[in-house]
Amino acid sequence: MENTLIRATTQMLSLSSSDVRRMRLSSFLVVAVTCIGVLASTDVSAEVHISCPTSVSTQPAVVNDVPDGWHANQRSTSSYVRGVSISVGPPDELGDLKPDIRTIKGGRSFSWQFVQADHDAGVWLSCGYENTVALSQLLPKGLSKCRAILSTTRDGYPNVVVSCQ
Repeated sequence: MENTLIRATTQMLSLSSSDVRRMRLSSFLVVAVTCIGVLASTDVSAEVHISCPTSVSTQPAVVNDVPDGWHANQRSTSSYVRGVSISVGPPDELGDLKPDIRTIKGGRSFSWQFVQADHDAGVWLSCGYENTVALSQLLPKGLSKCRAILSTTRDGYPNVVVSCQ
């Protein structure tokens, strides 16, 4: 039962970029939060695969104190995934782990290792979008390492896929 639940949950988290584009951000977040709750409450020893959503839509930025002679504008409210991080503790506490970064054919590889004690504070995966927004989720207990591949799709869009064990 537990393995079936994990497989179903990871399949829900591995939505294709075209599926994510069709979903409204709010709908995606409801699915993601539900999956996060199931995954976070489960100890796993199997491999977990997570794909960062290709893009997110945001509200237009508000710029305060625009200097005289300048005009604030925003060309797009779509932000594309630009990076990935792993943190010990909630991401807003800035406990990011330093990854081992390697250049590979067609992209870059990021690897992290953590110990079981890190799970006491929670180990979090964050997908970063244009340095403005991050989508984060608590990883299940029992994992000891993650590897992320940051590449570009044939359409030219960034792609981030994470595998954890």
